This record gives sequence, structure tokens and C-alpha cells, in this order.
Amino acid sequence: ELEGIAAVEASNNATSGANLIPLLTLGIPGSTTAALLASVMLLHGVTLGSAVFVTSHDLVYGLFASGLMCILIYLIVGYWGSGYVGKMIAIVPARMIYPIIFMTCFVAAYAYRQALFDLVLVLLFGVIGYLMKRLGFSIPAFIIAYILGGEAEHALRQTMILDDNGIWIFLDRPLAMLFFGLGFLALIYRFRANRKRRILKSKMSSH
Repeated sequence: ELEGIAAVEASNNATSGANLIPLLTLGIPGSTTAALLASVMLLHGVTLGSAVFVTSHDLVYGLFASGLMCILIYLIVGYWGSGYVGKMIAIVPARMIYPIIFMTCFVAAYAYRQALFDLVLVLLFGVIGYLMKRLGFSIPAFIIAYILGGEAEHALRQTMILDDNGIWIFLDRPLAMLFFGLGFLALIYRFRANRKRRILKSKMSSH
């Protein structure tokens, strides 16, 4: 049913703009795409969080304008060009698509500063990403931790300076204890879910 496919894809596309809300207001990326966008913003010295509306308001309006342009392009490509795109995807094999993507990444990295060192970085982090994927590490979690790690460490130091109890200051605040408890419950839930998945996978492989 085409209506079912259209509904799912519309929901998927609707999350693109919504994922920018926590990024622009709290500095927390809501998706992998938002995490990549946040890393680029940090590299260019853009302050994440609500301050971005004051310090880089032109960037925010640019994001809104590009979002509107994307919606218009979605309409044009989806209404008139979806059939051609589908045929191209079905005809062109993956062994031809991946080299094109690989070459595009190298060209884009080299075009920014015309430096060979940037190409080495692209290759290095490509190998790291490949190994992380093969070993089961979460790449989005790594990107989000890289973005939020510095801010979290800065906030931790500020909090510990406010009180002589050091790290124990977090045990004196009910709200902080609530968030610690939620994080602990999330870890337990994730551990149990992964354990059930491994057990189910082993039972299916044995049968």
C-alpha cells in the first residue's frame, strides 16, 4: 500500500526539523545528523545552546531557510522524480555508488583548505568508524559524547567549586538524584534488552 509507505516516510522526514530543537535550545543533538551538524558548528566556533539565537542569529535563520528549501525540493523530487530515482537505485549497483561517495568525501575535504593533511584525517577517521562499526561500538553515541564531553566537564568543575563536599554535592539535590536514577534505570534496561537479544539470537542459531 503506497499510503502506508508515504505515511512512514513522511514521519521520518518530519523528525529532521524536530531534531534541531534540542540542538539549538539546549545544545544536545537529537539525532546522528544533528550531532554531525553540532560538530561542524563547534569547529567553526559557534556556541551551542540558547545563546546561538543571540550570537549567531544569522546562522539560525539560514538553517530555517534551508529547511524550507529542503521541503520544497522534497515536494519536487518526490512528486515528479521519485520514479526515476527509484529506477536509478535499482539499476546502479552498490559497488559503483560507494566509490562515488568515497571520492566525494575526499574532494570535499581537500577543497576546503587544499591540504593533504585533511585527506589523511578523512582516511584515518574512516578507518576508525569502520572498526567501530565492526566491533559494535555506537558511532552516534561517540559523536554526541565528543560534543557534550567538554561542556559536561566544565559544568562538573563549576558545580564542585560551589560546594566543599566535592562530588557528594550531587547526592544533596533531589533533582540531581532523580536524573542519576533515570540514567541508572536506562542502563539496566539497555543491558537486559541486549542480553535478551543475545539469548534469542543464540536460540535461533541453534535451531
